[in-house]
Amino acid sequence: MFIDGKSFKNKLKNWSILNKFIKKHNIYLPENIIYGTIHSKDSASVILVENIFKLLTNRKIKQDKKYHTTDEKYQELLPPYAKTTTSKSIKNNITITEIIQIKNIQDVHKMTHKIIEKNQINRQRERIENPKRFDIKKTLPEKCYRNTPTNSTNIYTNNDYIETLGFFRPIVKKLH
Repeated sequence: MFIDGKSFKNKLKNWSILNKFIKKHNIYLPENIIYGTIHSKDSASVILVENIFKLLTNRKIKQDKKYHTTDEKYQELLPPYAKTTTSKSIKNNITITEIIQIKNIQDVHKMTHKIIEKNQINRQRERIENPKRFDIKKTLPEKCYRNTPTNSTNIYTNNDYIETLGFFRPIVKKLH
């Protein structure tokens, strides 16, 4: 029998009853959609209802091919000034119910670390795509005009690289 209430414990008990029913009747519902519905992720419950409707009526519904529990796709559509900060991204992608359900604090740290890494990668990509927005200025060697040597014995290009802000610059060395 289902339990009334909005508490997380009641949700888990009701979902355990539903999972038994789903397994008993060999119904396929993707785990990430069930997980997203339990933790009130964006659009997870809509996709769950669409899947149940599709199972019961044998009709096809126009829907997204894959469901993601993060807001990455939404963030890609936003202009740079409207994208979330790292702390807001953590708040949007990890709910309190997930923290309650996951007993091991190290797993929560891993989840937050993944979000932080994704945010850093996106930021680096944005810096490369639009350096003027981040006021990235050329270094002194980049500003200098260099003549290509006519005699190749004086200067050679080595395959050593310097990593600066995600860019790789070749080091030019003189032979003496």
